[in-house]
Amino acid sequence: MVTDNGEGCGSRYGPPPFRKLTREKSYNSIYTIYLKTIIMENNTLLLSMVLLVAMPGQAQQYVNPLERWAQYNVGELNTFTTGDEDITRGNYYQFGRNVALASEGEVLYWANQGGPYEDGSPQNYRVWHIHLLNNFNGAGNWCTGGLAAEKWEDVVARTVANGAPPAGTFEGYDYTVDGYVGNNGGSPAPKGWHLPSLAEAKSLIAFKITYGEVNESDFTETDVDILGNGQKQNYKSDYRSVDQLTVVALRFKGTPYETAYYYSFHNAEGLEINTFEIRAKPSNGATIDQIKAWTIGDWGDAVVRYFPTTGLRRTGDRLVVMDSQAFYWVGEASDANKAHTITFNDTRVLISNTHIKSNAYALRCVRDYEGPATNIVDQNAEELFVGQENGNLVVSKHSLVRNAVYVYSPAGTIIYQARANSNKLSVQLPKGIYLVKVGNISKKVIIK
Repeated sequence: MVTDNGEGCGSRYGPPPFRKLTREKSYNSIYTIYLKTIIMENNTLLLSMVLLVAMPGQAQQYVNPLERWAQYNVGELNTFTTGDEDITRGNYYQFGRNVALASEGEVLYWANQGGPYEDGSPQNYRVWHIHLLNNFNGAGNWCTGGLAAEKWEDVVARTVANGAPPAGTFEGYDYTVDGYVGNNGGSPAPKGWHLPSLAEAKSLIAFKITYGEVNESDFTETDVDILGNGQKQNYKSDYRSVDQLTVVALRFKGTPYETAYYYSFHNAEGLEINTFEIRAKPSNGATIDQIKAWTIGDWGDAVVRYFPTTGLRRTGDRLVVMDSQAFYWVGEASDANKAHTITFNDTRVLISNTHIKSNAYALRCVRDYEGPATNIVDQNAEELFVGQENGNLVVSKHSLVRNAVYVYSPAGTIIYQARANSNKLSVQLPKGIYLVKVGNISKKVIIK
């Protein structure tokens, strides 16, 4: 097997992944400024409304939706696993329970164990015991009080509400509230990452793929969150089967996020772990039929993510059940006893809402959103200067160095982003209105 040393030396499934790919996409429209009202005051023109339409050749930064997804599964709490990303499974977790279970070998479950505990609540002592599956509440949910709308962190908060079990409850093992909650607000993801919401999961796959049978045009993908900012939108997408295990797609058509996708399931003969491969790159105006004709070499500059067939642990099984399937928890419940999952095998790929919370599945994270918040609090906004100098947008701030600077159009599209290498940043932009964001501070500016 060819392994990846982190420098793009390749994998067993084709060209090396280029994981930090970004592209810029130009739109051939024209920036025209319409003045609705012009008021003369002290010989100064005041513009009461400016309407912007794009400028010829002006580049608008392309955002690859796949790049937000982590390359590896979660291992121990708040930690990514390491190794070959196409076969490394990480650890398994029951939904809302921050106990990492081994992905190999035998794991006991609580039906085999004695000891002090209180039944009927997520504060049950057994919840806290490391390395054991918890199934005292039956096949559906490992704890009572589950809600359809709850998130992973909500379950963790209920679990620790009354504190940890007394010291010495379990032989050779003591837990603390901080140890159970972890360092990311109750999320099992590393800092800067989180489990995908249902809307974010749809940015990975929003269409039920059945290999060899896909020929869909203008399919409406509903309530998709591409950026992770909580803004859900509907998009039109095309899907085509290439062979019995490969499907391509042209997704988010007619938007700045229009992307060509490659989905392929790899049956590795003689190996227990198979792999689902996803590649994504700018479509650059290609149609779905042109994308279908691309060779693997045409996908060589795409962002790539591998999702190993992780299998699962059920509460009644001591061993991992593989069966060439993969189950990845979404961070949201679907009802009191079930939660959403991304699931795939060698026949189909879909997002399911039927998987019981007591099962232990793998976790794959998405990066936290770094754009403007829905409700911006301008505390210390006076420290951020945003203005115009020699026709350029100028951003300056004490200790601006290494801060991410985002510039948005009035429609909320990112048109520029960079990490500052000094305390002053100058950007050449066409005349217009822009929103500039640094950290949690946002300011509007007009470039004249």
